[in-house]
Amino acid sequence: MLDDLLIDVGRRSVWRDNEALRLPDLSFDVLMALIEKAPAAVSADSLARTVWKTEHVTSETVAQRIRLLRRALGDEPKSPRYIRTVRNAGYACVASAESICRTPPIPPQRRKTVLRNVGVSTLALILAAAIYFVRATTPVDGSDVAMASPPPVTLSILERARGLMKAQQADETDQAIEMLREARELDPSNIDVIVSLSFALSTRATKFRGTDSDASEAEQLARSALQTDSGVSGAWHALAYALDSQGRVDEALGSYTRAFELNPADVSAMSSAAYLLSVRGRFFEALSLEARAMSDRDYSRYADIQIAVALELVNHPAAEPWFSRAETLIRNQVVYLAEVASARLRSGAPNAALAVLSQESGSDVSSLRLARIKGRAFLALGDRDTARTHFSAAKGWGEFDLAALDVLEGNDRLAIQQIRSAESSMISGNSWPGVRISLAEIYGAMKNRTATLDYLSRAVDLGWRDIGAIEHSPYLQGIVLTDEWQQIRTRIERELEIQRNLIDGSSELSGLIGI
Repeated sequence: MLDDLLIDVGRRSVWRDNEALRLPDLSFDVLMALIEKAPAAVSADSLARTVWKTEHVTSETVAQRIRLLRRALGDEPKSPRYIRTVRNAGYACVASAESICRTPPIPPQRRKTVLRNVGVSTLALILAAAIYFVRATTPVDGSDVAMASPPPVTLSILERARGLMKAQQADETDQAIEMLREARELDPSNIDVIVSLSFALSTRATKFRGTDSDASEAEQLARSALQTDSGVSGAWHALAYALDSQGRVDEALGSYTRAFELNPADVSAMSSAAYLLSVRGRFFEALSLEARAMSDRDYSRYADIQIAVALELVNHPAAEPWFSRAETLIRNQVVYLAEVASARLRSGAPNAALAVLSQESGSDVSSLRLARIKGRAFLALGDRDTARTHFSAAKGWGEFDLAALDVLEGNDRLAIQQIRSAESSMISGNSWPGVRISLAEIYGAMKNRTATLDYLSRAVDLGWRDIGAIEHSPYLQGIVLTDEWQQIRTRIERELEIQRNLIDGSSELSGLIGI
């Protein structure tokens, strides 16, 4: 007995007030695993081994099943009656061990019949309990209803694909996508597979050789998972990532927030939301959220570099130690290399940027983002031919630069195409301030002063605070000498001063950044 619940182990049923509660097999198994250890907490890893019979079930899958179990029991996470979340330890029954009856209860309407056959029932229940602890179970499929078991190969494919994704390399990401497509063919309704495929496609779109179709497919997959169950935090996270990769900043920020609201342990969603807050120029809020995420020992691997960049943009002295800290963790990965090289470019040091990018290794050499930054560095050094080569290699990442470079050389055909494409994306919801900066650069190359200043102002409206990137842009050298730019610059400086004062005055952040 657990509080007011009667649990029949033999018939694998749960009753309350003479009414049977509907629990899928997997939810019942999780409940029994928690009861067995009550009142101690049971970690997600332990539940994976006990219930799923594997160590390769994600904490998100376990959290999802706990949520489904709570829903079936009518339990509230904020004021739990049966199951509580124990921070950094897992989950536990609210009731003490003494209040849980180890002898299986008898549903009220069956008591007389069962009492006449107590000997047989006792033996059956003992056997059922023994079978419970050795039987194999299947991975969660995301629904409230017990579904047919997915093919055993699905879990193996999912495990291997996730292992490849952890490498954060282009070729491995491509392999993971193909494997996850195979897993989806085998098990079309498996939410873990759908969400993992969405993440992989967004990763390829943002970091490697991805296309717009990758980002669109990632969004469709995440939305399909949410149609099945809108309470799956991982699906919200996947949707946020897909929207993020399309430049839909505010939509993505809202979805990241929903993800960590549903699952406070999703520190990766917190860190991604913090990044978008920085994109919006809200550095104090971004750092506060990073501080919250870093209170978890499994915080995002990119948190350190994001904190470093935010502090550097507000010209805070703590930026450099954070760059050093990030270097020890992810020095050869695309995100680190791109951010550090961009910082060198914004300070007017293209040779230093190229020195940073020379550290790339493995299949990361194919990263489109890094190719674009190389092109910017060579252009700053006056080497247009080499710059063009890298912009061409960057594909979609380098199209704005190729257009602006063509304008400098007397050809505006590609520039007109890019302007139309960018305007269309903005109408569709692309609110990324960098798109406005790229348009300003094209118009700067065209010597269209009015349009250039207009797009610079729009970018600042959306949170652009990187003065150095503008003043060292090879396309904006004329515009930064104007009085109008000085007015925009003063506006950015005022915004940065406000953020610095908020950061320096925060006791919450003093420990994080070492004030």
